[in-house]
Amino acid sequence: MQFRYLSNAAAYIAAALLLLGFPVLVLAAEVTAIRLDGTAATGALKSWDENGVVISNSGGDQQIETKQLGSITPAIAANAAAANDPVLGVAELIDGSFLPFSGLTTEGSNTQIAAASTAKDYPKEITIPVKSLASIRFKQLDESLAAQWQDIRQVQLTGDAVVPIKKDGKSLDYAEGVLVGIGPEKIEFKLEDETMRVDRARLAGVIFYRKEAVTPAASKLVIHGHNGLQVIASKAALVDGMVVATNDLIGEITLSVNNIKLVDFSSGKILYLSDAEAVSDVSTPFVAFKGVKAMEMLAHHRRDRSAFGGPLTLGGDKPNSESKPQARTFNKGLAIRSRNEMAYRIPPGFKRFLGIAGIDRAASSEGAVRLQLFADDRSIFDVQVTSNQPPQLIDLDIANAKRLTILVDYGPGGDAGDWLNLCDARLVK
Repeated sequence: MQFRYLSNAAAYIAAALLLLGFPVLVLAAEVTAIRLDGTAATGALKSWDENGVVISNSGGDQQIETKQLGSITPAIAANAAAANDPVLGVAELIDGSFLPFSGLTTEGSNTQIAAASTAKDYPKEITIPVKSLASIRFKQLDESLAAQWQDIRQVQLTGDAVVPIKKDGKSLDYAEGVLVGIGPEKIEFKLEDETMRVDRARLAGVIFYRKEAVTPAASKLVIHGHNGLQVIASKAALVDGMVVATNDLIGEITLSVNNIKLVDFSSGKILYLSDAEAVSDVSTPFVAFKGVKAMEMLAHHRRDRSAFGGPLTLGGDKPNSESKPQARTFNKGLAIRSRNEMAYRIPPGFKRFLGIAGIDRAASSEGAVRLQLFADDRSIFDVQVTSNQPPQLIDLDIANAKRLTILVDYGPGGDAGDWLNLCDARLVK
């Protein structure tokens, strides 16, 4: 079974060249491949198989093994046809995949999906067993309704659920029963002993009851496409200029590289500390006020945000500084105040600890801390970090260690301005 996203313009040009007798050369797509260690390679995607990728640029061919890959991002954005594809909703599979559709119905134990693509060679319809579905959103939801949908998705249901949009158009409700079938305009839903036909236009979607908790499947990679497409894949390869990925529930999916936003290889290879729970976390304020909750909160570290409420930021200009280096923000990391000591378990197979450390640019210019890192009881990093120095890259060997300990201690000025941003802090296999 195939999905296929192609650039219509490219297809027309290729057809015209063939009719005129010219050979057609499939140009390799420009991509950026990010390794797990944070280094990047940009160039033409020359090849891709289960062993890795080859990126070709002015420096020659660079081969990156799959086990070293973090992500691949194509350089070209979606073509106009893909951006304007008709999308009614999204089908969520039990493995965590999301398939956008322009039409969807069920018949018996199967679901027929009209794919959301205007590409001529895209199949008009695909078939998926109903048992492979976790939920169906019938329409695009605004931010508020989308948040309510996610809240309902977290409810422990005792049956299938229909999720109607209330008359005010600003809130959702849900009712549990048995979903009998989905037609083009109505669904059949059994509530207690009564079977009802409900207009799909009134519904945000339906959620399927599963006896066992549905958790995303382990994967080697996740492909993120346009219109909400997300494919959990067990393998993928570049074949005749197209990406052919295998999903365990629906088979092969064929995608144009230029209609892919991101290929994420990091599943199971990277563990961000901000996503992990510390086995110990001890804060020691410079001036302690026992029982004062505000002081206790101030001393506690923040996850994926700065101490000042915005994104984690390093670098940039400082007061009375002649140079004005570019500030950099990070989506992942920890904001840690002195004195704070945290310890994390290191799962088997993780070999390196990577990150970048510096004083938050919004903190006092007097900020200075001593940052110490330990693999078990062995010291592996010990430096002074001050507000007037550039951020420090961290790349440490933690192979065979079972615990990583982070100690952010007071610097020469006590705790004045001592907010350390430990950005992109992650364990890597």
